[in-house]
Amino acid sequence: MGSKLYRRDANSNNNQISYYLKGEMVSLLLDLLIRAKHDNGRSLDDVMRLMWQRFGQDEIGFTPAELEGAIAAVADTDLSDFFHRYLHTTEELPFDDYLKPFGLCLQPDDVSNAPPSLGITARAENGKTLIQFIEMGAPAQQAGLDIGDELLALDGLRVSAEQLGDRLQNYRPGDTVQVTVFHQDELRTVPVTLDPPSPSNFKLMPLPSANDAQKALLRGWLGIDWETLCNIM
Repeated sequence: MGSKLYRRDANSNNNQISYYLKGEMVSLLLDLLIRAKHDNGRSLDDVMRLMWQRFGQDEIGFTPAELEGAIAAVADTDLSDFFHRYLHTTEELPFDDYLKPFGLCLQPDDVSNAPPSLGITARAENGKTLIQFIEMGAPAQQAGLDIGDELLALDGLRVSAEQLGDRLQNYRPGDTVQVTVFHQDELRTVPVTLDPPSPSNFKLMPLPSANDAQKALLRGWLGIDWETLCNIM
């Protein structure tokens, strides 16, 4: 039943999340929150032990509210706003807010050499180049392109899925390119103004200004000195 409910489609990246991946990330934030509040004296491990005592030993089920209550009890704080924002909405997870007490931050990869963005993903299928995905609010969506359109050309020059990134290297963010597609059986050419590239990868990095308290929390969490981490990264 769960896998059926989670079945993805061409627009899933815009209107769904992976609850497997997001669950891991929310758990990380909760672990950091608990550790920061209790100076590494408590962690998400204590939540697991509490859940075992309350439910696991007797092999009984529990509700989401009971799990949230156990987490709040270990954290010794009201987490109702946290659970609402990061479990029940699509709000971005504020990783840096929870990493900062440990002297860490997320740093996006350098995109200075990346091509500007149409906001699409294209794939080759049966000799055609089809638009597989369009980012919500991206230039391609604003121009009226649709998932399933056959991508034919940029500024009158044929383009394939493999060539798309290289072809876009000839442009800069803010440039307007004429995109030609087959929309069902209709040939269309529409102007699309390109966006700057967006990072797709991030690195966990030490904060240059980390103080002694942040360094101590990091050591208690990962068992590594901040200075050693700086030398590794």
